[in-house]
Amino acid sequence: MDILILDKTQKKVAELEGHRTSLFSLIIEKCTLKGPKEKNDFPHATFLDKITQRKVTFPRVKVFTLNYDTLFEQAANLIQSVVLDGFSFLSPREFSGRQFDFDIVQRERVE
Repeated sequence: MDILILDKTQKKVAELEGHRTSLFSLIIEKCTLKGPKEKNDFPHATFLDKITQRKVTFPRVKVFTLNYDTLFEQAANLIQSVVLDGFSFLSPREFSGRQFDFDIVQRERVE
């Protein structure tokens, strides 16, 4: 009896793993968008370009989005801006919340 229950449990786990893999593949497929190659054709790039043109004394721009797509990252790459999105700059990129505290420029405060 115990062997039968264990066998059914293993089959159920394998079935759930299969569903999980299918769902991840579907999410990746549906959320993988390719942005335009030209900056002028890419609204995300135009938006980022406008909000990043500021006085150097102003704090860095922070954009928060719940989107799963990488359109902002693609746009930032197109306009040659650095994105601090919580992922390391090394390959393979790994997420770490500590990356949000990373700052490229150390600015002295003049008071």
